[in-house]
Amino acid sequence: MPQLSAVIYTQVNPAVGCTRLLNATGHIGCTGPAAPLSRAPLLALSSASADVPGERVVIIPNSQMDAFLQRVLRDAVLQSRVKGLLVHQDAPSQASPSEAFPRSAFAPYRAPGYAWNPGGNGLSYQSFDFPIFLMDNDTSQAAYTRAVINADQVFLGALHWGELDSSMLAQHNASACLAAQHCYPLGGHSVWAALPPLQQAQPAAASQPVIMVVAQMDTTAFFHDAAVGADQPLSGLIAMLAAAEILGNSTAAAGYSRQLVFAAVNGEPWGYMGSKRFLWELSRGERSTAGLSLNRIEQVVELGQLGRSIDASGRSSLFVHSQQGPGFGDSTSLLQAVVSSAASTTEAQVTASAAASTNPGIPPSSLMSFLRVNASISGAVLAEFDSAFTNAHFEGHDDDESNLNAASVATAAMVAARALHTLAQAGGTSTVLQVDAVKVRSTVDSLIACLVKADPGLTCPLSLSLILPTRVQAEHYISDMHSLTADSQDPNPNIKSNIERFVWNFLALRTSSGPAKNADGSADGCDPYEHACEAGAVCLAYHPDRKRSPDNGRCIRSTACYVPSYSTRLNCSGCNGEDTLAEFLWQFTDAAADWEAQYGWPADPVWTESLWARVALRMYQRDTDSVARALVGIGLGVTGLSIVAVLAARGVYEKHLKSQ
Repeated sequence: MPQLSAVIYTQVNPAVGCTRLLNATGHIGCTGPAAPLSRAPLLALSSASADVPGERVVIIPNSQMDAFLQRVLRDAVLQSRVKGLLVHQDAPSQASPSEAFPRSAFAPYRAPGYAWNPGGNGLSYQSFDFPIFLMDNDTSQAAYTRAVINADQVFLGALHWGELDSSMLAQHNASACLAAQHCYPLGGHSVWAALPPLQQAQPAAASQPVIMVVAQMDTTAFFHDAAVGADQPLSGLIAMLAAAEILGNSTAAAGYSRQLVFAAVNGEPWGYMGSKRFLWELSRGERSTAGLSLNRIEQVVELGQLGRSIDASGRSSLFVHSQQGPGFGDSTSLLQAVVSSAASTTEAQVTASAAASTNPGIPPSSLMSFLRVNASISGAVLAEFDSAFTNAHFEGHDDDESNLNAASVATAAMVAARALHTLAQAGGTSTVLQVDAVKVRSTVDSLIACLVKADPGLTCPLSLSLILPTRVQAEHYISDMHSLTADSQDPNPNIKSNIERFVWNFLALRTSSGPAKNADGSADGCDPYEHACEAGAVCLAYHPDRKRSPDNGRCIRSTACYVPSYSTRLNCSGCNGEDTLAEFLWQFTDAAADWEAQYGWPADPVWTESLWARVALRMYQRDTDSVARALVGIGLGVTGLSIVAVLAARGVYEKHLKSQ
């Protein structure tokens, strides 16, 4: 009876739920019981240390959530009492739910006790057997109003209850849940583009050294779908995209003695999944990395956390991190290029220097993957911090728009572009890179509006000129991967996320050497299927949901590619990008085992995400058990009297009939 249910229950939007992830050895995150659902009276706490008297659905401020969950992990009695946790967004937490040394097992040095992320408490990697929801403002108000009534009644009489539904189907670990078809692997696609396009480079380009310019694309948080990653990774990604535009607008690229390759890697919070898969496909000569080879990668420059480098006086301080010690490549030229470029960036107040020599090595970064397969690569990470992250919200949902300074990102983009220009023309003709600071800031502002802000998000003019988004806000958490396209370069929006398609189109356009023709010579637009572009060109701004027309897709000379990003331990047998909900096709494979052993990779974590029926929250008022029993008794009594009355009436009626 939907009408009766609507009267009794208040169905509310839980905003975002904590979900369960599984890897090769176990699981993390949250789940609730399937039956009975998690339900208890609502209790609002203002402090993480406050008492929880009996079974409760607890309401806690965001600023107190981490401390409360740490208390739950230590206290078995409290664990048994908490039937659910509702988090309302007040002040940002000053702790990071990531680890103190994120992904330390992948570092090219041993320092597991070092705290790159001093505020890291590791809560994202714990497991909780009760639902945890991050509420929006309307839901918070509704929950608090009911909790206050409960408190005013000293939890006596008719109370307001919360009922939370977040039962996860997957159990045990990744292999068990994949076998049971109760999870999908985490996965997506990285993107890379060459400047100048590989087909337009000099004849000697096949042996030309490569400078990889790397930025990470995705992040995570305790509440995955609330993750934004404004400072990490989006500040670095936006700085890289802006630097690509600066260099792409210059005519100097055609004369570079080194090939520039811009790479936005996806899946890095999950065991550097994106960079590892990129290097694995590169070693196999897959189409996704056609034109590149590992032995040509001479230098790697990674743009890390760069959104908070400006101090109160308006000066930016940048730090160059490199891996020191025997066996590692000499990064002196990288340091000198960045320091010199900062000094010549007169459009802003900025200095750059080498990170402290007392650091154990490079910070958590994709560069770690490149050094693993070739330690002689000259590599550096450009960041806003020296010996420890200054971003208190690393891989937390509070790393949002408020944690990002556009001027800081624009300054980093100009410094990076000038440094890359210097490195790319080394040994050749030296020219000065012209930079329009106003245009750079405009580009950075546009990218922040598109990729960081919820409004306008991907409905921003820049995005709409490149893709037809399937949602407003860009995906910052990589999420699960149901299938793959048969051709890795197929831009199918059911397989490639909005942010992946946005970055691909942006880099393709900004590194392009000009317009190109369709393979059939027509001018009616292009698509990757029946109306492809000529060799050496790609189809820009193609929307599969629109009819073919001159306005839907245009050919440009560019080298831009997608690279799948998922565990090297998995294989999607028969995936074609169409039957995404049909036969379950993900299987384990040892195809990369020898390659992993050759370079000493840690055991692949094989991250997966559980399936679930729904994530829901509803609130209702419930009488005491004695009142409920009395109501049942009254109901039974009324029913009994009704039966007696009916029987009596029937007897009278039958007597009346007999008397006729």
